[in-house]
Amino acid sequence: MKVLLFLVALALMPRLAMAQGFEWEYSVRTPVAPPRAFVGVEVATGLTTHSGTLTYSELVPCCEFAGSQGTPLWLGIGAEYWLDDERAVWGSLGYRSITGDFSSNQSSFPLADGRALVTHYEYDVSISYVGLQGGLRQRLFQSHASVSFGLRAQALASSSATLEEVVDGPADYFFTTNPPSKVKRIQNARSVADIEPLYLAFLVGGSYDISLYRGGFISPTIMVAVPLTTTSAMSNWRSLDLTLGVRFMQAL
Repeated sequence: MKVLLFLVALALMPRLAMAQGFEWEYSVRTPVAPPRAFVGVEVATGLTTHSGTLTYSELVPCCEFAGSQGTPLWLGIGAEYWLDDERAVWGSLGYRSITGDFSSNQSSFPLADGRALVTHYEYDVSISYVGLQGGLRQRLFQSHASVSFGLRAQALASSSATLEEVVDGPADYFFTTNPPSKVKRIQNARSVADIEPLYLAFLVGGSYDISLYRGGFISPTIMVAVPLTTTSAMSNWRSLDLTLGVRFMQAL
């Protein structure tokens, strides 16, 4: 009977050891279920593409900003729980920031000496959020690779923006600032776009788990965040993220 129980245990051990895709051996005599719950930290950055048209108005509409790129950053703490050998639910809480550098088309105005003053506007914005995201992770073909799907909800934490008018010509023209300059800061930068307090995005991505030691692994990840809501209520401004990151996970 003892021999039979030992053989049954040996037969069960390979499946139990592969529950997360790693051959973590917890006992050579008794089958021990591998961990299914993990916690860890994650960081990601990449490229944000802003689409939509932003309008700056003084007394009348002055100029438009169309499209931009910036840098996103995600710092978070996360957890995942494996439902079976192939599927896991995951979630994380974190800080997300994005930047955007917008530039308008050139505008021309006549000067008293008959020449034309040519300028453009530059709108630079930085936005910070507190975010909660989660979804489902599916292993591919019993390998260490997986695909993930989920949702992200973000609450606005802070935002800042600068709006400047820049002289493109003539070369000898300067604004009457102190000291004279080819760049003039516009005080009311918020008139370009008020940032929405809540932002939602659909997440899709992939990762590859690499075992570090028994119970711990890292996952290089690639993620696309597709906007479901607008960044600003004043325009159809949407921000698409493409990020590369890494997660470090530890079994509980």
